[in-house]
Amino acid sequence: MAQKMVHEIKEIIATLSQAEGWPEAQRARLLDLVSRQPIFTLADDLTYFRQRLSVLRAADTVAEITGLSATPLGFPAL
Repeated sequence: MAQKMVHEIKEIIATLSQAEGWPEAQRARLLDLVSRQPIFTLADDLTYFRQRLSVLRAADTVAEITGLSATPLGFPAL
């Protein structure tokens, strides 16, 4: 269970880092922290990153509906 959560968090971080244009060092540091954090913190972190991804997806939907070519973050439509 914990490995699945870590895997999902890492996938979401990869998506967010690309969409938001994070520096490579920031992404790498966060991935390292996720790999080493205590198991009891994973659920909260997964919830946090899912919410951030949800916000990006909502912005994409708004951009698509309004005819904008991209979200303010430049995240491509999903």
